[in-house]
Amino acid sequence: MTKSKIIVIAGPTASGKTKTAISVAQLYDTEIISFDSRQVYEELNIGVAKPTEIELSQIKHHLIGTHSIHQSLNVNLFAELVESVVNSRNQNYVLVGGSTLYLQSILYKLDEIPNASQELRAELSEKFAEKGLPWLITEVGKIDHITIASNNGDNPARLMRALEVYMTTGQTISSYKTGNRQSRFPNHEIIVYAIDIQRNKLYENINLRCDQMLADGLVAEVVDLVQFRHLPALNTVGYVEFFGYIDHNYDLDFATALFKQHTRNYAKRQLTWFRNQLDAKWLSPDEIITDFKSII
Repeated sequence: MTKSKIIVIAGPTASGKTKTAISVAQLYDTEIISFDSRQVYEELNIGVAKPTEIELSQIKHHLIGTHSIHQSLNVNLFAELVESVVNSRNQNYVLVGGSTLYLQSILYKLDEIPNASQELRAELSEKFAEKGLPWLITEVGKIDHITIASNNGDNPARLMRALEVYMTTGQTISSYKTGNRQSRFPNHEIIVYAIDIQRNKLYENINLRCDQMLADGLVAEVVDLVQFRHLPALNTVGYVEFFGYIDHNYDLDFATALFKQHTRNYAKRQLTWFRNQLDAKWLSPDEIITDFKSII
C-alpha cells in the first residue's frame, strides 16, 4: 500500500514559501498545514505576513489564525496540533513555514519535556512584563548557551519556555533535544524541500516586503496591539521595533530601518539552521514545482 505523503516547504522569511506551497497543494489537490509560530495567532496579521484572504481561499489552510495571543502555545503543543490534523484523515498534506525548531518538533518525537507549574509560569510572566526582553535574554543566557545562540529575541515564548524548563527540572531545554528521534508520522512518506535563494535577492525581497507591510497599515496594527506588548507573542520582529516609535524613542524612519535589519538577521539565522539541521532538497520555487511534478 502506497503511503500518503507530507510535502514540507521550508525556507527563510520572504523566500516565496506561501506561493510555492499553494502551487504544490493545488497540484496535489490537498491542504496546507502552517508551522509558522506567529501566523497561528488571530490578532497578528500584517506584521507576521499572514497569507492574504485570496491565498487562503485558494487552498484550505490549517493553523492560521486559530489561537489568541492570550493563549499559551509552545513548540510541543504546536507539534501535537499538527499531528492531530494529519491523523484526522489519511491523506497527503503540504507543510509550510519557517519556524525552525517547530519543524524539528513536528517531524520528530523528541524526549518529553516537562511542563512548568501554573505558579511558576505566572511568576515568570510577571517578571517578563516588568523587566522586558533584555532581562529574559540575560536569564536564559546564564543557563542555556545553546538556546540563546539560536535566539536573540526573535521568539520570546521560546526563551520563556527554556527558562521554565530549567527552573522546573534543573536541565536545559536543549538537553532534551539530543535523544533518539522517532518519526512523528511513520505512516507517511516525508519529502522535504527548502527554498534556495541568493542572499542578495532574499534581502531585496525582505526590504520590499517590509515597505509593503508599512503601506498596508502595519503601524496602525501595532498601535491597536500596544496594550498587549507584554505578551510573548508581541515581543517579536515586526512589532517591537514600532513600540519604540510609539514610545517616541525614535522616528518612523529609524523604526523602519530597524525592522528591515532585524528581519534580515532573522532570515540569516533561519538559513543557517536549515542548512545545518535539515535534510532537504534545496531548490528554487520553480524547481520545486518541476521536481514535485515528477513524483506525483
